[in-house]
Amino acid sequence: MAQGKKSFILYLDQRGIFDKLTDEQAGRLIKHIYAYCADENPECDFVTDLAFESIKQALKRDLKKFESIKEKRRKAGRKSAEKRAEQKSTNSTHVKSVEQTSTNPTVNDNDNVNVNVNVNVNDSLNKEYSQNVLQTFDDCLKLFDDHLHPKTKKQSDNWKDTIDKLNRIEKIPFENILDIVRKTREDPFWSKNFLSLTKLRKKDSEGVLYVVKFNEQIKSNAKNKRNNSSDERLAEIYAKVFADKKE
Repeated sequence: MAQGKKSFILYLDQRGIFDKLTDEQAGRLIKHIYAYCADENPECDFVTDLAFESIKQALKRDLKKFESIKEKRRKAGRKSAEKRAEQKSTNSTHVKSVEQTSTNPTVNDNDNVNVNVNVNVNDSLNKEYSQNVLQTFDDCLKLFDDHLHPKTKKQSDNWKDTIDKLNRIEKIPFENILDIVRKTREDPFWSKNFLSLTKLRKKDSEGVLYVVKFNEQIKSNAKNKRNNSSDERLAEIYAKVFADKKE
């Protein structure tokens, strides 16, 4: 794996591979996956190799995405450092200017206000996020089509800020944020209306956060699914009872 990458992703649609294996074969497969991701160049039997092939391709695709994102972050970090250095130099010039003119009775309070506002705005643009926020951001990106991805650093920061506040203010665990995003994007209706992560902290016409609204919809869908399964089971029982009576 790439240097600095300490995790990999298995997808639910890969479960069918494991279901077709015995427990012993599945155990060998998961050990092989870990060894492969640890760059141990493992050898394996034919069944494991066959089962691993499609998983390996997915791992390679994820690795390319990781490398691409890592490179973008490196470039963004370099630009951010250059901007901070430039801003520091500018702020230093502003401070010296204010100090030199502070004894002039014609100087008003607006000079100090402008300096402070500029510094605060630039500091917010250079906000650093935790590894959990960044990982959740990367995972959420995969749930949106490429044309819906943030196009600018400001848009990316808005997505990250949304995740950060959902966890820090709304107290929603990162894994739950990802689960809400995944299930909402899978919903036939909301997939056409949930096009940006920032919508989660916006409110509907009744003042309800969309993250709450989405979560309630998910719970409602799960309940309906359980009820439908129960109804189908009852129908099977009734059909069997009536068939037995006819006999």
